Amino acid sequence: MGRTTGWPCMQVRHGVVKEARHMPKAFEVLKYMRGKQHFTGEMQRHKLLYYVQAWSLAWTGRPLFDDRVEAWTLGPVVPNVRNAILPHILPLDH
Repeated sequence: MGRTTGWPCMQVRHGVVKEARHMPKAFEVLKYMRGKQHFTGEMQRHKLLYYVQAWSLAWTGRPLFDDRVEAWTLGPVVPNVRNAILPHILPLDH
């Protein structure tokens, strides 16, 4: 039986890191990172997601999560995460 590395989609068997079957969404990766570090703002979240995605591609040749990362004027943004966070930042008045 493999042990987890802490990353939702990675596991270790016999000292070798292997990819598990489930690829997490960016929001799941963000929830994991929130347990390890305090974020000061929304853009920091997006930049950290961009960096972990880039490092995953560099180290394994595979993305860590399925969600798209877009280049916006102020930096990288994961639209699915932004759409999930935005209502909590700017609640709509009904």
